[in-house]
Amino acid sequence: MSLYAGKPLRTRVYIDGYNFYYGCLKRTPFKWLDPKALFTQILQTSQPNHLFDFAEPSVKYFTAPILKNFANTADSISSQALYLQALRGHLCESIQIIEGYYSAERVWANLCE
Repeated sequence: MSLYAGKPLRTRVYIDGYNFYYGCLKRTPFKWLDPKALFTQILQTSQPNHLFDFAEPSVKYFTAPILKNFANTADSISSQALYLQALRGHLCESIQIIEGYYSAERVWANLCE
C-alpha cells in the first residue's frame, strides 16, 4: 500500500530527440527504443519501497526533421520519419511529438573583449 493517499502522481517525460539519439542511441542496438516503456521501468525501480504510486508517464518528444544537406546516410530522413510514425502508432495518446526546425544559416557575431 502506498503512503501517498491521493491519486497516482502524474509523470511527464521530456525528450530532446536530437541529443537523446546522438548522446544515447547512435551506434547501439536500441534505435527502436520505446521511451514510455523505458521510463515506466525507471519509475517502478526508483521506488523500491513503493512510497508513491506513479501513473503511466506521458512523453513529450521534441525533434526536427533532418535536413537533406546534413543527413549522415541516404536513409536518415526516411528512418527518422519511420521511427516517429512508429512512436505515434504504438504510444498513441501517451506521446506528443513536437516538431521544430533546424536553422542552417550561418550566424555572425561581433567579437567582444
